[in-house]
Amino acid sequence: MFDELAMLGARLIIRMGTCGAMVPGLNVGDVVIPTGASYKEGGTIGWYFPGDCTAAVPEYEVLNALIEAAQRHSLRYMVGPVISSDYFYVDIEEFVRTWRKRGAIAVEMECATLFTLAKYRGFKSGALLVVSDTTLVKKEWELATAEELRDAVDRASRAVFDAAISVPL
Repeated sequence: MFDELAMLGARLIIRMGTCGAMVPGLNVGDVVIPTGASYKEGGTIGWYFPGDCTAAVPEYEVLNALIEAAQRHSLRYMVGPVISSDYFYVDIEEFVRTWRKRGAIAVEMECATLFTLAKYRGFKSGALLVVSDTTLVKKEWELATAEELRDAVDRASRAVFDAAISVPL
């Protein structure tokens, strides 16, 4: 999808989605602004760069614009690295323990691919993620419903739009 958007002329792609919190202090409805995204070997990135490890980081000016927009919109947020994975529902306790030791504050599925392809294809990228569940409390592993996240997603989407229009292209 990111490649197709770049081929169509996209110069800025900001992922707004959800994530699972992996550290204390992040609650359902809070926001994570990733400074980078770790990933496991293989997956989409492995098709582009077999056997290599790339720095999966957002464009600094996009990251900064997202932080400033989160502040202007009074969002409760945390900035830090995430892990992009499609594995996070299997053996969750071991997964969380491993990636928390490596510094990840949340888990999601697309940031590493977005950030890597942005550098490779020459467009700007960033991400702002709404916490939909937390891996720290067993009963909260279940995803929040759309209704439960409605206000948080609405406020976050306004911040993302605000950030997007402030980034020079």
